[in-house]
Amino acid sequence: MNILVLNSILYTANSKNVHPVKTIKDTLLYNQCLGFVNRGHHVTLIAAEEFKPTEDTLFDFEILFFKSYYKSVFNPHLIPYHKKLYSFLQKNKNNYDLIISSECFSLNSLIASVICPEKLIIWQELAAHNRKIKKIPSKLWYNTIVRSLMKNVTIVPRSLHAQKFISKFSSGVTHEIIGHGANIDKFKINRDKTKQFITIGQLIPRKNIESIIRIFDRFLTAYADDEFKLYIAGKGELESKLKGLVKTLHREKNIFFTGHLSHEELNSLMGASIACLVNTLQDNNMVCITESILCATPVLTNNIPYNSHRIIEKNLGIVKDNWDETDLINIIDNLKKYIENCVEYRNSISTEAIADSFTGIYQKYILPKTEK
Repeated sequence: MNILVLNSILYTANSKNVHPVKTIKDTLLYNQCLGFVNRGHHVTLIAAEEFKPTEDTLFDFEILFFKSYYKSVFNPHLIPYHKKLYSFLQKNKNNYDLIISSECFSLNSLIASVICPEKLIIWQELAAHNRKIKKIPSKLWYNTIVRSLMKNVTIVPRSLHAQKFISKFSSGVTHEIIGHGANIDKFKINRDKTKQFITIGQLIPRKNIESIIRIFDRFLTAYADDEFKLYIAGKGELESKLKGLVKTLHREKNIFFTGHLSHEELNSLMGASIACLVNTLQDNNMVCITESILCATPVLTNNIPYNSHRIIEKNLGIVKDNWDETDLINIIDNLKKYIENCVEYRNSISTEAIADSFTGIYQKYILPKTEK
């Protein structure tokens, strides 16, 4: 199939200024497009030009970087507006069998819903109203735009949370859920764990890394084994404060800050870890959970990530609000079982498997519309 993917925002920007990166080949959407390519599909990805990489510009499929307009209102890191998209779809809609757009609350999805709703799948991750301006823009959008202009569009939720939320506004939501996948070739199975844990994420307040440091400190005391280590992978505004906390706790020989890691570096460190630790205050689907499972590394998380239900369903670790040092001990005691469950489940979350799931949605929902 010829597939067009509309996903202007390729990675999270925590400020109004999008900071360009050297490569986008580690991003979720790039690897998902690659999954389609590996299944024999021809893919075109449209993204905002603010996310164009500074160095790595040789891609495995076609990427069009569109200029963003009216940035004071439609900020590129939140809801970018591309003037060119309307005319592009009008001219090229017949060249694509399937169009996949990210999020209902998106100008890209709105434009595609007007021009080619019969070919469109909206891949919905958000499971709550955007909190900007007291949720007013979000509530207006879902209650007017989604209910009217997107009523004939197929909407595929990325989680049970998203399915429950978006079903309030549309009857086009599928029973099928397609979550995030990851590039299975970049994350190798590792059953040989060492005495270490890892947490992955930006060092910002909502990631709640401080709580993980304090729990790990109590674990070292309770387990009476100073050989255990915690690796903190990421950078952010709280780095100095968190390093100060580690020093105050006298855990410099046990807790290490790695900075940002490439997929190759992350694969090695995460694969050797007993578990990936998550105690976030606010997140949607977390890519690190998927990547950890691919390495056969169990996950210890609270209930906040949308994809935490998969951990419960497939017994890939522990999901528990307010988890503590006793849960780290529990992971160690049941490690072999969790590892084998991850190995058994990993193929179902490869980007190729996700591509196959979209092909199934296309055949069930899109093809009957386009054949009329």
